[in-house]
Amino acid sequence: RETVQNKTDLHIVPAFLAGPLPWVLVWFGLLVFAFFDAFSSMVSVWLQSNTFTHGFLVLPLVLFFLWTSRSRVLPLAPQASLIASLLGVMIAVVGLAGYAASINAIQHIAIAGLMLAGIVTFLGFRVSLQLWFPLSLLVFLPPIGEELIPLFQRITADIAVWILQNTGVPVYRSGLYISIPSSDFEVAEACSGIRFFVASLFLGYLLACISFKSPIRRIAFVMFSV
Repeated sequence: RETVQNKTDLHIVPAFLAGPLPWVLVWFGLLVFAFFDAFSSMVSVWLQSNTFTHGFLVLPLVLFFLWTSRSRVLPLAPQASLIASLLGVMIAVVGLAGYAASINAIQHIAIAGLMLAGIVTFLGFRVSLQLWFPLSLLVFLPPIGEELIPLFQRITADIAVWILQNTGVPVYRSGLYISIPSSDFEVAEACSGIRFFVASLFLGYLLACISFKSPIRRIAFVMFSV
């Protein structure tokens, strides 16, 4: 059965290669050329920040799961989507606005959005829906999340003060500074837990989609990861 399936794949692949796939590759090449500085800054963040090193895994995982989904996709007839192309134009405008304002986060989000819009444009919604899982992983490509650090620091301080008060320890708090009779403490950025949060969210989503078929269980597992 596996041999027959492989022969079928080999028979369909040339037709698929002659269709939308070259256009997708050309689109990706244009993105790298047009947003080269944004790509470089995104890779630099992956290299310099331990919070976003998972970015190096995203594209290989996307390609791997696209390959494993080939049996569902190759027999389908791709049909270009005008709606997706119009959405890509709007995302490109947002990306250019981020470039003009020198806001890397907006450019990084635009890159992931343009990748997705380009794929859907050339493959169509019918084919893309069969590839929803690998394509959804592109959401984790932009290195965003550090904006949550101040919020997480305040939450950490709230929890610490609540625990101290409920254990009878006298405590005084001023912003992110906490004082008890014996010592003074500051809730630093490393105490925010942002690294664990980003990694847990990425791995939780990955495992939820691989391990469960029920949407409810997938959502529950992701929420548990959060």
